[in-house]
Amino acid sequence: MTHLQITSAPEPTLASPTYLEFAPCEALQPYVECYWIMESENSRPVRDKFLPSPYVEMVFINKGGAYLVHEEDRFEALPASGVFGLQQQSLNVRVQGSFSALGVKFRPEGFYQLMQIQMSTLANRVVSLRKLIGEKSQDITEQLLNTSSPYRQLEAIELFLLDELASRPRPEHLPYLQRAIRKVMETGGNVTVTELADAAAVSERQMERKFMERIGLSPKKFIRNVRITQVFKLLKQKPNYDWLDVIYRCNYFDQAHFTRDFKALTGETPTTYFSRRSFLRSAFQERAVRA
Repeated sequence: MTHLQITSAPEPTLASPTYLEFAPCEALQPYVECYWIMESENSRPVRDKFLPSPYVEMVFINKGGAYLVHEEDRFEALPASGVFGLQQQSLNVRVQGSFSALGVKFRPEGFYQLMQIQMSTLANRVVSLRKLIGEKSQDITEQLLNTSSPYRQLEAIELFLLDELASRPRPEHLPYLQRAIRKVMETGGNVTVTELADAAAVSERQMERKFMERIGLSPKKFIRNVRITQVFKLLKQKPNYDWLDVIYRCNYFDQAHFTRDFKALTGETPTTYFSRRSFLRSAFQERAVRA
């Protein structure tokens, strides 16, 4: 991951397709996992599925149209600047040819800590930034429109987030919740809700209430998202991984359990899903292995 340090040196040329990540400044590292840039010069529209992940993302579309595809091929235009809450099912996305976007991938509790929004209200939704923060969204949008450099745009986004950090007091610190989140992430989802609650000396109900408030999903569903991300990590590290080994290492009971979970998330079996290749799929796998 590259640190976002803008100098007078010439900016690198972004070959197409490209996915790059940049580390945040020290003050934002407790909240932001990374910034990213994605560019593609496709001659035709690309359609693919993005699996649920453990990260809320703030996305700014610079060029091209992007749409959510619903049942019966109904299209919903994604906002030019919006926030993707945690999802319980895959998102069907269609990108119209040449496309450029940049964004912020937040740590699991990071968006709540910065914006202090009830995260369950964002679950399974993509919400425009304007709806979330009102007129303040206009300032960052105008700044992004006034520069064509994605690196300068990321600088502007970082300054915007620093301003948000300074504009409100921090919410109550919950060490037990942060330990629980860290345990889920470090184990790749190989932990139960009961184990998390017992380690924190709180009830499962209390743990679930705080997960819903600050993460957006119940602990059980958050664990499932982390576990499917772990599957992508293993497959990226070893493309010829034995499926049974992946299933075992990701704590699925058996192949049927894995296939059932995977199909619930994507509507497809793993074999069908991984048989298709696209730029969007490749970029997502790159993101998964860095998670």
